[in-house]
Amino acid sequence: MNSKYKKALNFILNNHVQESIPSKFLTLQKSLTSEERFQIRNDERIVSKIFNLDIDNIIFDEYYCWDSTTLSLYYYLKTFLKTKNIKNILELGCGPYCTLSISLKKLFPNIEFTALEIDKDKIKNAIKTRQKNKIKVDIFYSDLFSKVNSTYDIIFMNPPYVPSKFEKQIVDNSSPTLNSKEWKSGHSNEDGLEVINKLLKNSKNYLSDDGFLIIGINNYFISNIKLISLFKNFEFNLLEKFKKQKECIPTGNYSQVYTLNIK
Repeated sequence: MNSKYKKALNFILNNHVQESIPSKFLTLQKSLTSEERFQIRNDERIVSKIFNLDIDNIIFDEYYCWDSTTLSLYYYLKTFLKTKNIKNILELGCGPYCTLSISLKKLFPNIEFTALEIDKDKIKNAIKTRQKNKIKVDIFYSDLFSKVNSTYDIIFMNPPYVPSKFEKQIVDNSSPTLNSKEWKSGHSNEDGLEVINKLLKNSKNYLSDDGFLIIGINNYFISNIKLISLFKNFEFNLLEKFKKQKECIPTGNYSQVYTLNIK
């Protein structure tokens, strides 16, 4: 374990502020190798400290438990759900640990959570995580809304949004064992908007009256201007954009949370 890795690990374990995004840690991890970043994001001590999630002995070797967008969504939703009367929530693309739905269910036990995933190996691991944490979250296979038959007060997603032009940058900075899977999980298409377009087009059919669509996106890959224009094109109101510039550095290279409802 090199000194930079130790510094990043010790920071989040010893100085993590529960109610804000640990920007210093996010800056520290930029200096780590891809293997070290992967280890940090799958370290059961860190996952437990941030998300109160137990992943001991169920590590998924092909993908990580959280990234900066996961953090942004988690901190935002923790606050947002305290202010709303929400009965049920749908998460799209829950990943191999179902990190957000399981963590949020622990905080809001009276809300019904459903979590969907297209990768069947990730689903198996997510179910193991649910069992380990003894939490009731419905987890099943679906390609976006292909298996959805209900409406929800909130639909949220950390979608794949990385445009094709970033492939060399991401693959060159990843380990040979991780780069292909990491790229495929985050890559959408040429402009990065394929999945976001499908989400915006189809989510209206599955939102309850006065429901909210909440999306986490890193503006480094897709600009805020482009996203706002896209929301208008699909006739969504932008109600709230989560933004803490003092805690998210460098400016412009951080994940945002967009809260939408139907016009």
